[in-house]
Amino acid sequence: MGLSRGHLSRLVNAYRQDGATALVSRRRGRPSNSKISETLQMQVCAIVREHYSDFGPTLAAEYLAERHAITVSRETLRKWMVADGIWTTRAANEDQH
Repeated sequence: MGLSRGHLSRLVNAYRQDGATALVSRRRGRPSNSKISETLQMQVCAIVREHYSDFGPTLAAEYLAERHAITVSRETLRKWMVADGIWTTRAANEDQH
């Protein structure tokens, strides 16, 4: 299973004490500690919409880093651009044709 003996022992004890609910992560349903704030997301989308609306996510991420000192992964930026309607996926483009 890839678990140490001590960790497996803790899981078994928790299961015996609280049942199956003890095996579910207590962080479930909470935002990630590394989640980027919605304020920054809105600022980035506004910059992209104003200056880089005809760019793809990779090039837009490079320009954001170079010109605005904002580092966001291209995949995160792609998700934000799709959600904001700035960028369309290939699948969405193929559905339109």
